[in-house]
Amino acid sequence: MQNQNQMNQDTKNVFKKQQPEKPTIQGCIILLVLAVIIFFSVKSCFSSTPEEEKAEAELEAKNKEDNLKIKAYVWSQSCIKQKLKSPGSAEFPFYDEAIINKVNDSVYSVSSYVDSQNSFGALLRAKYVSRITIIDEDHYRCDEVVLLE
Repeated sequence: MQNQNQMNQDTKNVFKKQQPEKPTIQGCIILLVLAVIIFFSVKSCFSSTPEEEKAEAELEAKNKEDNLKIKAYVWSQSCIKQKLKSPGSAEFPFYDEAIINKVNDSVYSVSSYVDSQNSFGALLRAKYVSRITIIDEDHYRCDEVVLLE
């Protein structure tokens, strides 16, 4: 009987050793603290400084201004075509050859040239100046259109 008790005791000890220990509250707290530290370390790598945010805002404003200048240039071409004898023959230079000035927040002055046919079919170059008011992203008004032939 004593042998059997000894064997039962040994069996219990074997099973006791094989069972995993339950995590303690202290281990969970350490794991949680490490997770928070890792999270904020990674987050700090991807957050920007005030200087970077300012540079990004300036770049965004410049891109918006450039887009408005391009729209003013394209819309000025429509205004000029209304003044031509043969608007279908009109050929305008690339954007970078035009002079585009911002008069105020919504008004732009565009100076450039257009090659188009006259009433006799001859191809002529005429300089032009136009003043475009941008009403919103998709609408504009031709305030002034002057062809200098």
